[in-house]
Amino acid sequence: MPRPATLAVCCLLLSTSLLVTAAPRHLLQTTTTTVSASASSSASASASTGTTTTAAAAPVAAPAGGPSTIGGTTDSVAGTPSAPYGPGRQPDGNCLCTREYAPVCGADSQTYGNPCVAGCANVKYTPGKCPVCAAAQSPAPKTCSLSYTDGFKCGDGLTWTSTCDAVTNSHPCVTNGVCQNNPNGTTIPTTGTNPNGDVFTFAASGTKPAPTAARYNYGEALHKAYLFFEAQRSGRLTKQRLAWRSDSCTKCTGTFGEDLSGGYYESGGSYLKLGIPSAFTTTMLAWGLKAFKAGHDNVQETATAQEAIKWGADFLIASYPKPNTFVAVIGNDTLDFDYYGPPEEYDSFVSSRPVFYLTEADPGSEITGEAAAALAASYLALRDSTVDGVTADYLAKVLSTAESLYTFATTFPRSYMDSTSPGINIHRGLYPSTGYLDELCWAALWLYQATGTASYLSQAETYYTQYLAQANNYAGYSFENGQKGPALHVVFASLTSTQSSLAQTKAKEFFDQYVTPGGGIRTTAGGFALPYHWGATRPTTQMAFLGFVYASNPNVPAAYRDTVWRFSYYQVNYLLGDSGRSWVTGFGSNFPTFLWHKYSVNPFIDWPLRGKNVWLGLDRGPWTVKKNEVPVIVEASKLDTEGSYYPNKFTVYGYLFAAPLEDDSLIVGRKDYTYAEATTDGTTAFTGCLAALAGYFTTGQAHITDCGLDLGWGHPNATVVAGKSIDNRVGCPATA
Repeated sequence: MPRPATLAVCCLLLSTSLLVTAAPRHLLQTTTTTVSASASSSASASASTGTTTTAAAAPVAAPAGGPSTIGGTTDSVAGTPSAPYGPGRQPDGNCLCTREYAPVCGADSQTYGNPCVAGCANVKYTPGKCPVCAAAQSPAPKTCSLSYTDGFKCGDGLTWTSTCDAVTNSHPCVTNGVCQNNPNGTTIPTTGTNPNGDVFTFAASGTKPAPTAARYNYGEALHKAYLFFEAQRSGRLTKQRLAWRSDSCTKCTGTFGEDLSGGYYESGGSYLKLGIPSAFTTTMLAWGLKAFKAGHDNVQETATAQEAIKWGADFLIASYPKPNTFVAVIGNDTLDFDYYGPPEEYDSFVSSRPVFYLTEADPGSEITGEAAAALAASYLALRDSTVDGVTADYLAKVLSTAESLYTFATTFPRSYMDSTSPGINIHRGLYPSTGYLDELCWAALWLYQATGTASYLSQAETYYTQYLAQANNYAGYSFENGQKGPALHVVFASLTSTQSSLAQTKAKEFFDQYVTPGGGIRTTAGGFALPYHWGATRPTTQMAFLGFVYASNPNVPAAYRDTVWRFSYYQVNYLLGDSGRSWVTGFGSNFPTFLWHKYSVNPFIDWPLRGKNVWLGLDRGPWTVKKNEVPVIVEASKLDTEGSYYPNKFTVYGYLFAAPLEDDSLIVGRKDYTYAEATTDGTTAFTGCLAALAGYFTTGQAHITDCGLDLGWGHPNATVVAGKSIDNRVGCPATA
């Protein structure tokens, strides 16, 4: 049940071959034609249909067209470029080009109306319209061997690890090499040698390092990781730590009058709120605190963690306005992906934000099961909390809602993949599922831990048996929002259960794929586990989190516990700097600054392109998501953001970059978002990893505050709101 939001693949363990199935998220295609990997040719068609030809068209006057209503009320049509910007691009990022139609083909496979517009997009281009792939003679492959690669391929401006990787993600026409969308280059090499040497040798080399030998202040990293969740908050903020974030989604109300303003936006490029990632984010934040509370306590981040957990739990409770009715989707993906402004102004520029429900007539047990698990885990994490709003009545509400959601999920068992609702189809497309048995088992396990009720354990054991018996249980190489198999193994192995022995065997099979040379999971040159490229930091940090949990199980042989712990430790340190750079924005050195995070590029306190639109041309394509109209009008902010002219305006502390390249290089173009986009569900396990290490090491782990961090309060447009804003420049030491 993988999430293609950044998970481009799901896998099957068939015989001795580990296979990968792809499922794209944020697929920036208006229409998709499946073709064979080698089939590519020209095809002629009318511009009104959005198809393209290889022949360059003579410049013609563009037909008249009214301004777009997406992003504003007017579009820029003419102007004189100012040095040092390219033709058309202005100092404020606006694009002023004529509507003369002289099409050029961008390196991202998008046909731009003329060279001036392509220049505004900061895209390499060649004369003429982009070619169209020929129809496939046979269907695209559904699976790729995990080890298969014929070198990097560029398809529609996105970098893939192989031709098969691109084709299975519906990008069948490729060129060799990493995408070079921008004239100024889109990769930076990572130099240096990992001080721990070869990852497999290190993992197998002995016991854990001494508790006095910490390589990093994991408490600092944890503090900053929680700041990322501050950046992703939706709703009416009770605390405003970031000057560039404020209240948003304040008009989000459900059919039954429920307040749906809260929760977390699912990624840096989206303002959607979806059932599976919303719930899984909360589950993992809670598990990270429950499993590694000592680490949180050691660096004084426990209250921060509990506030983050409560923020997610409150939204899940609000999403359940009455029995057997649960909010699965808030938003429209095509409208959402076309908006490049901040969340605070979303309602002013996007026409609608619909709400879609799961009901008895249209259930989705994966989503309701995960929500039940999230609330049961939240109960465990919050029951000793002193944060505002956590009372005995509140905790009772959390637990009773979890139990009711579990009853809903089990009484009406069905996958949301079988829904015919157009709204649930959004969730199905972005986060597809292969079954619900693992979520039901997962929910029962958390309810057993929260209540101690033996019947929940018995039900979990039954679901576990049924899950393992599925032909398509995808229980192989990754644990994430839609795939609970590896976590089920780890949890059952720690319990007194009829499944404990089998679960320990299954857990070892899972970890062996990572910690054993030739085990099936390849690594980058610097030793970072790379089960797939699209958001690879998600499955790898989630594997590492499970590794730290598993290593605390006394029933596991000591030598194997140490091996798994050391491999997990290696992965975390790679991300913090052992690779030669940090992959966590705001921590360490050489960290990424070109992030697929719209609201730190175009924040509400610094958005000069507000309401400005641009004529893109007459051709739809992979980078005009929903543009059925001709001419194609887009937000000026779109070209400015994707063009990657400058780093994000504000530091998104704790932003876990989605993936390194296999040679450990860094992608520095936002357009290549399968590498550059962070998600909430993909960052949660990382907080648990950091807490595990902050608790293990006895030296070098210090609590830090916001003092000295650039949270935007020095910006001339920043406004301090009494009783809510927390200006981190106030009350800090002068030397901070």
